[in-house]
Order: sequence, then structure tokens, then C-alpha cells
Amino acid sequence: MKWVLLGQRGVGKSALLKRLEGYQLEDSVAYFDLDLEIEKRKNISLQDIFKLHGEDVFRRWEQEVFRQLTQEYLSFVICLGAGFDVLSLPKMVHKIWVRRETDQLGRVFLDRPQLRPLADFNGGPGEEYQERARLRKIQFASVADEVYWLPEGLTSSNELEKKILSRAVLDCRGILTLLPQHFDPDGNLKVHVQRLKVEFFELRTDLLPETLIRSVVKTFAPERILLSFRNSDTSESLQELTQENILWDWPFEFGPCDFNTPRIVSLHEHHGTLSEALSSLERESPRGVHLKVSLKINTWADLEMLFQWQQKEPIRRSVLPRSENGRWKWFRQRMKGWQLLNFWKDSEGSAFDQPSIFEWMATPPRSVLFAAVLGEPVSHSWTPIEQHAFFAEQRIPVFAVSLDQKEWFQGLSVLQRLGLQSGAVTAPLKVAAFEICEQLTDRAKELQTVNTITRFEGDWSGHNTDWDGFASLWMQAESPSAGKVAIWGGGGTLKMIQSLLPQAQSFSARTGLPHQQIRTLPEYDVVIWAAAPQAALPPVSWKPTLVVDLNYREDSRAREYAQLLGCRYLSGALMFARQAAEQRIFWKGINDGCK
Repeated sequence: MKWVLLGQRGVGKSALLKRLEGYQLEDSVAYFDLDLEIEKRKNISLQDIFKLHGEDVFRRWEQEVFRQLTQEYLSFVICLGAGFDVLSLPKMVHKIWVRRETDQLGRVFLDRPQLRPLADFNGGPGEEYQERARLRKIQFASVADEVYWLPEGLTSSNELEKKILSRAVLDCRGILTLLPQHFDPDGNLKVHVQRLKVEFFELRTDLLPETLIRSVVKTFAPERILLSFRNSDTSESLQELTQENILWDWPFEFGPCDFNTPRIVSLHEHHGTLSEALSSLERESPRGVHLKVSLKINTWADLEMLFQWQQKEPIRRSVLPRSENGRWKWFRQRMKGWQLLNFWKDSEGSAFDQPSIFEWMATPPRSVLFAAVLGEPVSHSWTPIEQHAFFAEQRIPVFAVSLDQKEWFQGLSVLQRLGLQSGAVTAPLKVAAFEICEQLTDRAKELQTVNTITRFEGDWSGHNTDWDGFASLWMQAESPSAGKVAIWGGGGTLKMIQSLLPQAQSFSARTGLPHQQIRTLPEYDVVIWAAAPQAALPPVSWKPTLVVDLNYREDSRAREYAQLLGCRYLSGALMFARQAAEQRIFWKGINDGCK
């Protein structure tokens, strides 16, 4: 084993390295965090290297220590810093690109060397991350042998992760679209792809050259191939492949196929209404073919129409909604086992809405009910990982569902009909969630907001765990007197915070003005960040010694505020963990009451 882990700053490579060591995938493997090894061998901290010697010296030492490790050890896993020159990596090492959905959001670091002065960036520390991340992403993509999409919030040992990263055969099922990056320079499928046991490998004529397509067809049994025509001009040699025992797909937009009768007819674009498009597909397609609909949709009404259309003939129809930002990924997971065609991604994927291999394998097939975190945005949410084990006992998957205030009532109605059983509700939907609940706990009644819902005898029951979560976070703050505490923002959590800290002064994050006509102080010891992660900063003149953030997002501007002032920062991660634990108690209590 000769592995290197590469990826963006803060993605979680070091923590993954420790988990890999615990998984013991092979004997006699040495595990190294390159940054820590540099500190050890050079007898100097990273902070001092950058402070005393600069980044250029650090980069030379990176290369030097890396070469030493690869020469000293026959079998190793080395975690690389994000700025390591990955183009210099030798061919003999297996390069795993560790990615997370939040790579694109940016991250603000309080415990790492500042590579350039903040004054160089008009957009603050987040701009520094984004500037470097763009170039690094291109470099990672150019060298990676394998991509591992790390789930948000996964920080401890996980059997599914161990299974995915082992070299054993993976029984994934579903369909994997093969992309150019799945092949080595000689045109052979990479080893990690060959070990995947899927229902079909999709070969798309617009993504792969004909030589690669024909090579894969020869390599794998015909019944494992899905050939998808995406170019209107098709060569005779590709047409000949349809005579073999392979599944093949013809786009409805191209009109009738003139060289053979397809086994699948797929719809990717349409004019007019969705209803008209579905009717045309049914009416004009050859009898007996499988109908696949993979359209971009924007509304909950269209999503439900697709679902109902598929349910009329579930053996003969598959629906794969697409979006610009991946918001329907949860629906594709929901359809696992309920239709013939289901796609997941191993690298970039061929659609934003394709789930990762981890998300796909974590979803039990043919689930009738599901749980979800509801809000916008939710791509960063830790809830699917945090609550997975609890719901897995009931064979209920946990999804991240993007749902904003304008869509709340329609979206919730559709979700309910699709099988939503329980949910974690994020701001700013907590007031709306309160209003739909027939049964409420005393805490929810007191705060007039709900962040936890579940269905009981057809009605929604609601609870609020914010108070417990914030109380745990506040205990860690070791705060001074409440009279010198400022609450920045608040929204649906303001009443909860004020119930614990009645003397705290609250301010609108939008206007900067106090919520009430009170005497404001020139300085505050503590600022509680209860605003959106990207809200405007409080006044620097407040000079707090502690920022308590109700968010755990790594791009929260509360981190930037703390960095700017050089003060202590407390993340909302602890608050989330306590909230999640209390949610499980509530859900279990309701479930036990149903038995």
C-alpha cells in the first residue's frame, strides 16, 4: 500500500488518516501526517516555519520530508497539506482526493498559519481560501486516482467508510457513469473501479471516445453495460453494439431511432408543460421500452408529478430529476430499489444530483419512510451522519432536503406523501414548523418555535431542543456576567437565548441597531453570533474576548470576527451535538408511544 491523501485545506484529511490507521486495512503500514512529520524532523512548529522562514522554505521542506518517507517505508499512507505540489507526486503512489460538499463554500481557520496578510484580501480570510482552492481543485483532478466524497460531519470510525476504502469488492448495485478520469493513461479501467459490483456501467457517447467504449464492452459481460447515445451522429460500429445483449438508451429528443429499437428511451429536455412532455414520451415511444425521465425541474409540484407518473408503471419507468445545485439528490436516494435506473457518483458524476458512493450505500433499498433535515442551505448539515445510526435500526434513511420559507407548506405536503416521518428543522423554518404541529411539548410552546418534528397517527408533533443545545454551549463559554453579552441576530433562536440570558442585549444583524430601546454599552465581553453564517460583522469597537457561534459552518463570519479581534472562538458544534441527542430522545419517546 502506497497511498497519499490530498484535498482542500480543512477537508478532514488528518482525521481520516487516523481513522484509516484504526481500520487496519493492511499489515505493516506506516501512517504519516506530513505537516506533523515536518515539525518533528525540523524541530520547529508550522507557525514558526511560516513566521521565520516563509512559505517557500516550507514548500521545499515538504518535498524533502516526503521523499524521505517514501524511501524509508515500503508501505505507507501519507496525508498531504493542501498546498503540496501534487503534480510532483510519483506514479507509484495511489492518490486519493478527499472531498466534501462544503469545499466550495470556503473555510475560515483560527488555528492555522495565515499564508498571506489579511490586508491582501478585500473579502477577508474566506477569499484567501477560495483563491487557492480554485487552482488546487484543477490540480487535484488532474492527478487523482480515486475520489472519496467524505460525508459532512463524519469524524469517528465508521464501518461503511472502512468498507469503501478497503480494497475488497464493493456490492454497490445501482449505475455508475464512467468518465475519462476512471481510466488510466493506457485506457484501462482503474483498479478501484473494477472492484465495484454495480448493476450497470453507463457508457455515454458524449463523455467517452469510441475506443474506450468498445474496450469496456469487451472487458465486461454485456449484461453489465448500459450504452447511452448522447450524440445524434452515431458511427456504424457503435450502432453494431446494439445488436449485442446490452442495455442501451436513446434520447427522445433525437426523434425515432433509425437503426434499431432501443430498450430505453430517455427524456432530458422538453418544451411546454411537464405534463405535455410526459404524455408525448408515452405516446411516441416504441411499445415495451423502458421510459426514463431526467429533466431539470424547479418546483415541488413538478417533483410530485414525476413521482406519480413513475408510480403508475414502476417496472417500466424511472425518474431522475436534475437541478443546478443538487437539490434533488435526496429524491434519487429515496427511489433506490423502486425503479430500474438509479445512478450514483464515484468522482464528479454526470449530474449534480447524483449521490456519492457513501450516501448511496448508506441508503437502504425500497424504504417507505425517511427522515430529513429541512432548510436552506443544508448541504453542510451534519444531521444525516449524526442521526444515521438511530434511524438505521428502523431501516429509515436520513436525507438533507433543501426547502426554503416560500416552499414550506407545499414542500412539506409533498414530502409527507413521499414518506417523511421525522425531521430536524433549521432556521428560518422553525416558526412555520411550530404552526403545523398538532401536538407540542412544553418547551416548544414556551419558545413558540420547533426544530424537531415527527408524525404520530397522521399528525405532526413538535419539540424544540435549542434551549438544551445552547445551555450546553454556554456552559463551555465560562462567560462573565450576562450584562456584558451582546446577541448578534437571533431570528427564531432569540427568545430561547433571552430566556437563558435575560440581561443580554440583542442587536439586528441587518441594521446593527438594538432590538429594543435600551442603553447600549461601548464594549462587550461576549458576542453571541445568532445570525446567518454570512451576515454582516458586529462593530469591531465592541472588543469582545469571546465569540460564541450558534453555527458550526466553517465559513461562518463569526470565525472571521474572532480572527479579526484575536479573541477566543467557540463553535456551535457542541450545541448541535446536544440538540441532536435531545432530538433522538423525543423521536424515541414518540415511537415508543406508537407501539
